[in-house]
Amino acid sequence: MDKGTKIFLTLFLTYAFFTNTYLTTNDASRFSLTAAIVEEHSLVIDSYLDTVISKWWFAKDYAVFDGRRYSDKAPLGSFLGVPVYWAFSFFTSDPAVLTYFVSLFTAGLATAATALLIYRFGAEFTENHSVRTGLALAYGIASMPLFYGTVFFSHAFTALFGFTSFYLLFMYRRRGGEKKLVFAGVSSALAVASDYYAGLIAVILFLYALEISRKKAYVFLLAFLGGISLLLTYHWAAFESPFALPYLYSNLFSKFHSEGFYGVRFLDWKKFSNLLSQLFSVWGFFFTTPFALLSFAALPRFSKTYRLETLTIIAITSG
Repeated sequence: MDKGTKIFLTLFLTYAFFTNTYLTTNDASRFSLTAAIVEEHSLVIDSYLDTVISKWWFAKDYAVFDGRRYSDKAPLGSFLGVPVYWAFSFFTSDPAVLTYFVSLFTAGLATAATALLIYRFGAEFTENHSVRTGLALAYGIASMPLFYGTVFFSHAFTALFGFTSFYLLFMYRRRGGEKKLVFAGVSSALAVASDYYAGLIAVILFLYALEISRKKAYVFLLAFLGGISLLLTYHWAAFESPFALPYLYSNLFSKFHSEGFYGVRFLDWKKFSNLLSQLFSVWGFFFTTPFALLSFAALPRFSKTYRLETLTIIAITSG
């Protein structure tokens, strides 16, 4: 068994120990869609949302269309959970047990896979297996993915597919191969299908592909459009328009999504202070992921050889 496989299994078993059996308003919305697809072959979550959510929470994250409730989340995570829910529903109908296995075999697997990809990617920069192993494990158990690998949120899927797209584009730049562009485009689309705000990342990745090869960037774009067409089909089936995001009908639309472009807007002082808190407070990014500071410190040196990749990383991080 090679080191990459050991890293993957170690992290997956770690997540198996910590995976939640309860649902908050965020993941209850996503899980309800999974249950509705399996149990009722429907996208309407009325039968499940109030049942599956844990007693400490009340449902807020949903969209209302034609008097029926739908998930207000990007749907990829829910669809990834369908085969897991279906398989384990033969053995139990307990929502807590189903929540555990759906979360583990979606978010847990995705987070462990991302760590494995980090380990593989590290081979492009160093032959030191200890450094590569340390980076992969630091990502998996010494940062926020330790949490997001145990809950049915979108973060694990968005990270996996977003990073996969970047990795494939980097490998295409080094070694060529149009298939890498195809899979990079599809991966970027899957990231958006997991979290709509990953559309910003998809745009940056397309610009990266364009800088790598202006003649071949269309391959990435066509693959992305092919992948995103599945998301548009879901919108059409649920909301009768391919471009009707569930945020338009969200219970929380006026609070979170009405300003700017679906909630994406320029920073004012209040938003900037919130950003600083999210970055530097005891619950902030740099407190929970301290090694990220080392990554930023290494960027000047990294940029001497990989200027385009450095700009891409900065743009994605800033977005």
